[in-house]
Amino acid sequence: MKQIRLLSALVLIISISSCKKESSPEVISAVYSVSYKVNHDGRYFIEIPKVYEFANTILALKDMDNPTLFTQRGTAYYQKFYNHFYAYRYNDLLSQYNFHYADIEGYLGVSMNSFKYEYYHGQLESKNIYNEIAIPDLFSSQLELVNKLYIQSDFETFYTDNEYFYQNQIRLYDSVVPVNNMWSWLEKEFSTKVNSYTVLLSPLSKHRDVAHHSQTPDFNETLLFLCGMPEELPFSDSVSLVKLGQSTFINMTVDYIEPASLVHATTIATSMSRRVIWKQNLEANLDFDTPIKIFNEYLKWTTYCIYAKEHFSSDIFNTINTNIETYMVDEMGFIRFRDFNEKCMALYTESSIEDLYPQLLQWADAINDN
Repeated sequence: MKQIRLLSALVLIISISSCKKESSPEVISAVYSVSYKVNHDGRYFIEIPKVYEFANTILALKDMDNPTLFTQRGTAYYQKFYNHFYAYRYNDLLSQYNFHYADIEGYLGVSMNSFKYEYYHGQLESKNIYNEIAIPDLFSSQLELVNKLYIQSDFETFYTDNEYFYQNQIRLYDSVVPVNNMWSWLEKEFSTKVNSYTVLLSPLSKHRDVAHHSQTPDFNETLLFLCGMPEELPFSDSVSLVKLGQSTFINMTVDYIEPASLVHATTIATSMSRRVIWKQNLEANLDFDTPIKIFNEYLKWTTYCIYAKEHFSSDIFNTINTNIETYMVDEMGFIRFRDFNEKCMALYTESSIEDLYPQLLQWADAINDN
């Protein structure tokens, strides 16, 4: 159920989101009230939260006079932002945010951690749900200056003036990205269960698609921090329209593939031990430095190809499948991805993807030993 509410930057974001959950310190617990769990269980939400959009406004201000990878320029909304906030491009807060314009961790440390807060009675107040969402927490560390700029810049008026646009962004996303379908399909293919998803959009964000998973013994959820939608949808281009949901799906797969792979971690370590067989030494894939990380990245994209084959026309699937194979092999340097993808497709009949692990790893072991 849903409630409406350089190396290329793409390669960089994929590296971060892929490795997000595997290192346990980054899967940070949250505190969920009984009412929160009741209201969120089995549901997904699409939001452009006020404080989150202000955090992205801060980052866009930081980038105003500099080249940037991570701010979406050239839109009507950006021009409104520019006109309203130009006078505030030099301020005490931005003097504290001196991270490099290509430092993705700095951007995520500001934007993601802002979701811990809401604006209440003239102050930024903690929701008392999340601890750190991203490390370092550059939003909480400057809360006084953040609140000062919020008031000085009259962000409240800017947000109110653009609420119709925000609601339209949410409607556009909901009309073309079948989150509930993707979610149901992934839970059919894997044994992991996710209680809730929240999609957080920002029309100022660019190349910053990333997921954060929080869990307690009786509840878990994933926050999907995604770029905003195009101001006009490419209805005349079916492939481009379908691809608007690709990042959502790819980030969702992490919730399912990583737990499944941990069960087979020892076998994966043996079957993909010779990294030279599975990837070239490229800057684009340096973060994938263990067999399980390499395997998860392969399977993540293959899982999307299988989903595409089941849900899209043959023409759209063929285009997407070819594009992904080209991207994985030529740009990311995962040199056996085409073979891996074809093998998964051949094995995937009536079994779930999770059931394919033994056969797939047996095949990988034979390749690894050649």
